[in-house]
This record gives sequence, structure tokens and C-alpha cells, in this order.
Amino acid sequence: MKITVYTTLKCSACVALKKHLTDKRVPYREIVLDDNGDGVEKMKRLTDGGTTVPVIQIKNVLVGHHPRKLDKLLEFLENW
Repeated sequence: MKITVYTTLKCSACVALKKHLTDKRVPYREIVLDDNGDGVEKMKRLTDGGTTVPVIQIKNVLVGHHPRKLDKLLEFLENW
């Protein structure tokens, strides 16, 4: 399952999200948006101009950092 996480360095929710995924042994690719204009533009295109992080992209689904909802989605996609 391909997971991409858009984060910034000073975002406490981003740190919590990465810890959550690591604790659950879920592999992910991180795109740090600090000084990354291309990453920012890509995230804005995905989120219709959104600038709030973290953003989690799982396949074509975008999710914010809601641990229980994220766990349910991951479980669903693993069994799909």
C-alpha cells in the first residue's frame, strides 16, 4: 500500500502522525514541505488549495490526522 505523508518540521500533529504510523509498522513516504515549493504545489493541487498539514495520501484518498479513522481506513484497504 502506497502512503505519502505531507508534513512540516514544526508541526506537532505531523510528529504524532509519523509516530503513529511507525508504531503500527506502516511504511510511508514523507514529503517535508519546508523549503520545498514543488511539494507545496503538489499538496495544494491534491487538496484544492489546502495548506493544513499533515495530509495523508493513501492511493487516491486524502486523510487528515485522525488516528482512529486512519486505522479503520488502513484496515479496510489491507482487506480490500
